[in-house]
Amino acid sequence: MTAPAMPNAPQLGGKELRGRTVAGLALELLRMSMPMLGNSEDGQAVAEVVAKLGRKFAKPPQDLAQSELKFMQSQLNPMPRPQAMDMGPQAQGALAAQGVGGGGMTTPPAPAAAGGAPA
Repeated sequence: MTAPAMPNAPQLGGKELRGRTVAGLALELLRMSMPMLGNSEDGQAVAEVVAKLGRKFAKPPQDLAQSELKFMQSQLNPMPRPQAMDMGPQAQGALAAQGVGGGGMTTPPAPAAAGGAPA
């Protein structure tokens, strides 16, 4: 009979597990900032925090990290931003209605008369 891997480890609830995931992501971001901050006062403060928290929190698995980052992005930017390609026809239609743009033509061409000679 084999013993459990961690016999006295508490089972983490979803909220606590998510908190540890976010803390792990934050720790990774702090590690990424260290070379940018160098030996400045801020850089030393970040290094101290990373040294303390690095013993407690680990980088989350990639799939969990990506999922959490997508969720956090949706919380930070709740309004969907229109894509540049989506704005093309709308912007062209608005400009055409104002008589602006459209390759130099300000009015649409008249439909050809059926059976008539061109004028």
